[in-house]
Amino acid sequence: MKDTLRITIIGFIIFLMPISGLAFDVSGRLILMWQVQKNVSGDELKFMKQKGVNLIQSFNITRWYDNDIKEYFDKAFAYEIGVVVTIGRLLKGDVDPKEFNYARAASFIKKWKHHPAIFAWHMLDEPCNAKDKIPPSIQREAYLFIKSLDPYRKILISWNGTSRRHYNCCFSEEAFDILDLHAYVRTLPGRRQINLIKEFLKNRKGDYPIIITLRSFNRPKHPKLPIDGLKRQYEFFFKRNKITNNIGFYGWSLKPNKGIKNDPDIMRQFKGLEMQTN
Repeated sequence: MKDTLRITIIGFIIFLMPISGLAFDVSGRLILMWQVQKNVSGDELKFMKQKGVNLIQSFNITRWYDNDIKEYFDKAFAYEIGVVVTIGRLLKGDVDPKEFNYARAASFIKKWKHHPAIFAWHMLDEPCNAKDKIPPSIQREAYLFIKSLDPYRKILISWNGTSRRHYNCCFSEEAFDILDLHAYVRTLPGRRQINLIKEFLKNRKGDYPIIITLRSFNRPKHPKLPIDGLKRQYEFFFKRNKITNNIGFYGWSLKPNKGIKNDPDIMRQFKGLEMQTN
């Protein structure tokens, strides 16, 4: 009852707010929880907020009904959490991912861009993947297109490049404002995680916010995270090889994988992780 009243009041306040130049403001450290779905409860958001989470995301958001999208934005805003809105599925063409569907993306952005819960547009996920390689020129074109529709929000790209080949084919610092780095471990930080950082530092030219996302899920038929898997990832990326203070967790609720919400062992590890928000 309290959650419903809170969200209703916040929704009314949002309705009265001016509709230009709004963007969710995050001061200090970015702490992003990936894959927070539309059925997330107020108690879950309250818990995440207490752990320092100030940004949430879902890959499925563009497939929801309008009332579910609005409720998600309103609920996040009510708990003072911003939303990173993944629109990559709207941009990709039905046959060729290089043929961006600008009409669908424009329709979605224009409809929702005035909501103050939105922190950033998540434009692309892993553009160097073999099946979905996106050349830098097309990334830049999409970036400028989104900026023309909403100049106030940041644009985020998720990047998992671990070799010179990845950077040569698909990396452009002119196509994002925030970069999410990830190379998910099977057990502990190893060669891929070392290469993730090494290659990024060799190829980085600009100054922009970076988020490093940790594996926070267990996959069927794959090795489980060890009892201190989250802690050891955290120490590797944020103490031994610190290039940023911004952290992401993949993720909250995933299927068929089990994320933090659905895996008691990962939840225990997440609860025990000490994260300063500044």
